[in-house]
Parts: sequence; C-alpha cells; structure tokens
Amino acid sequence: MACATSDIGTGTYTIMAQVAADMLGLPLDNISIKLGDSSLPQSPVEGGSWIATSVSNGIVTTAGAIRDELLRLAKQMPNSPLANAAPDEVALADGRLVSKRDASRGVPIADAMRQGAVDRIEQEKPPTRSRTTPAPTTRTRRTLSR
Repeated sequence: MACATSDIGTGTYTIMAQVAADMLGLPLDNISIKLGDSSLPQSPVEGGSWIATSVSNGIVTTAGAIRDELLRLAKQMPNSPLANAAPDEVALADGRLVSKRDASRGVPIADAMRQGAVDRIEQEKPPTRSRTTPAPTTRTRRTLSR
C-alpha cells in the first residue's frame, strides 16, 4: 500500500497496514506501507483523522476491486465452486477467494490468476489528478507464458 501523504508518527502506517491485512485476508506481516513520495496517490494533509479516514477508504475500495477481478478470473475456471457467486458473496482470506456462506467453497488466488494468465492485478491510475477521485478500476497484467 502506498500514499503520498506524510506522517509525523506511526499511526498512519499502522492503520493502513491493519485495514489492508483485513481487506485482503493477509497476515499483517505480509503488508508493506510506503508514504511520503509525491508520485504516489494523493491524500489530504495530516491532521486529526483525515488521513486515516481517506486512506482507509481508498484501501477498502481498491481491495474490493481486486476481489471483483479475482472473482471474474475464478469464474472462468473449469468446475469453479464460485461460478455463480456475486462479488458481495465472497471474501479474500488466507490466500483464497472464498464464499462468505461456506468457506470450504473457494479458489486459491494463485489458481485464479493462473487461469487468467495473470502475474499481477494493478489499479489503473486516473487520467488526471483532481480534487475528486474517480472509482478505481483494475486491469490484469498477462504473462507471456503459462
């Protein structure tokens, strides 16, 4: 996770890592945070809870877009246990995309990505920077070999 904001303490690092770990279903140790680089996505200036609120919302929105793209790929798998699942019916947990109703119905994220010949999922950058941030979109980066 990365953001152009600056932080005078460790609070922003902590909340970003916690929200990302929760939304992506990953251990906290697997999350790395980068702040303070002006080439990264913008955020409000520090003060009160402005940064925590806006950055957390960005993480949640982006994680949702990642989940949706992974579900799209998982549905393409032969005999996918998630073939009829809607995005709000699945979650990311322990390296898998799983049904919220029945965690035994799931697909390893790596398998879904392999199905789509994808080596990573990226958030597309908005065409121009503005005060209003458009909803993130995702794209998949395809590998040349399977």
